[in-house]
Amino acid sequence: MTIVPSQLLQDIRKSNLFQERMNLMQNFFLVSYFKKNKNRDYYIKFVQSIMAVYESGNMQFNNSEIAEKMFVTSKTINRYFLQTIGVAPKHYFSIMRARNALTAYVANMKLFNPSDYRYYDMSHFYKEVVKFTGQKLIEFRC
Repeated sequence: MTIVPSQLLQDIRKSNLFQERMNLMQNFFLVSYFKKNKNRDYYIKFVQSIMAVYESGNMQFNNSEIAEKMFVTSKTINRYFLQTIGVAPKHYFSIMRARNALTAYVANMKLFNPSDYRYYDMSHFYKEVVKFTGQKLIEFRC
């Protein structure tokens, strides 16, 4: 909810033309909109930098390690992720890890090693693939 400043109300009252009044109000709302979205831009940039840290660490970091590197708490990271993306960072990172591992698996099944992607074994990787794709690994074979 936005309160219209008294000076703006006086300017609107002084104006005789409807178009002029409309322009005054439109400018006020546009300026207030851009001020609100400036904060959102900060969240987006911060989340993007968190993603970059995660990818630079070969997707090996967990929330607390990333929080330590970004000099914030893991609670802050959770809040920013939920506001910007709509999911918790743990869920996002597991999706990214599964996606990258599945891409490597499809590219070369014989050389694929699940431990390179922080999976304990092939069955752990298999469960993640089914969880995120809804398909079995056999369906990815050509």
